[in-house]
Amino acid sequence: MADLSDTPAGMISRLDESLQKHGEDATLKRGATSVAVRASVRPIRPEQLAGDIDETFNNVILSPTQLNAAAWTFPVKKGDKFVEASGKERNVEFPKHIRVGNTLVRIELLVGG
Repeated sequence: MADLSDTPAGMISRLDESLQKHGEDATLKRGATSVAVRASVRPIRPEQLAGDIDETFNNVILSPTQLNAAAWTFPVKKGDKFVEASGKERNVEFPKHIRVGNTLVRIELLVGG
């Protein structure tokens, strides 16, 4: 059961549980390094359409848990690769790291390609 406390650890625990129940398997890659992750992958919202961003882009939510366990070198960066369960490789275009205090609790990515 998820930690329901209003702490960074509780927030991460709830995100992990949600991704386990409703997310999908994926892989985050940088060079020869790859980490299996659970991810929420959703289409972008209409208000995000601008410039080179089109309807082929997706919003992705990751937990730091699996990346920490694999000793991933943070932060997730533009140019890292996100590989969907189908095997389709996408480019990380806009990574956003959500922190509470000094603790990373959530990673949001805009992926395309």
